[in-house]
Amino acid sequence: MAVLTFLGTGTSGGIPEIGCSCPACSSTDSRDKRTRTSAYLTYKKQHILIDAATDLREQFLREHISKVDHLFLTHAHADHCLGLDDLRAVSFIQQKPIKIYVKKHHLTELHKRFYYIFNEPLQRGGGIVKTETVTITDKIFYPGGLAVTPLKVWHGKLEITGFCFNDKFTYISDASDLPRETLAKISNTRTLVLNALRHRPHATHLCLKQSLALIKKINPKRAYLIHMCHDILHARDSKSLPANVFFAYDGLKLKIDI
Repeated sequence: MAVLTFLGTGTSGGIPEIGCSCPACSSTDSRDKRTRTSAYLTYKKQHILIDAATDLREQFLREHISKVDHLFLTHAHADHCLGLDDLRAVSFIQQKPIKIYVKKHHLTELHKRFYYIFNEPLQRGGGIVKTETVTITDKIFYPGGLAVTPLKVWHGKLEITGFCFNDKFTYISDASDLPRETLAKISNTRTLVLNALRHRPHATHLCLKQSLALIKKINPKRAYLIHMCHDILHARDSKSLPANVFFAYDGLKLKIDI
């Protein structure tokens, strides 16, 4: 049994968006307040962070998190990796590096954005997060006793990464399409986390209708939607979801079987 915490469930601008007074941005429902998307998984004394969102410091303070053994990065877009710098406090506390698992083409982007973290001479000066980088491929890898399958995901024309844990729990963010090979790998997943940006179609993200169609095809026991913009109102739009599909929200905790 593992515990999954949704640290953030919003899109790149966060909800409320700056300067916006739409129904979602002015909502008094706490479930409509969405920081940028990331998640935290604890399993057999392993502490796993999925993406380091822009709001990571706020999320860790809210959930009283101070330990990260592994960081799985789906891709290197700003809203999924800018929180990397906030992890320096965690690495100081635990006095050991955080292992970062990432595909090679995204690692190249991380090196450009965080040159001071990955430049060895600068590391000796202190004041930065201590990391160990593990370049992953499409092959299964085994951090802390978990069997983790990297999943090919299309984010527009960019290939990003989803993750399937022990063939039972699947986490996918920022998808616009899932190739046939990925659908085959997650056909037995019990808990699925999948992005659903808004009601209208979008060039690089699944809209709600597309997400629901994929969920029906994958057929998990339950599914949770993330990475939602201010087109989605939690209470209003939850009424139209299938019985096994839910909008996630910041701070939601789930016990999942992996």
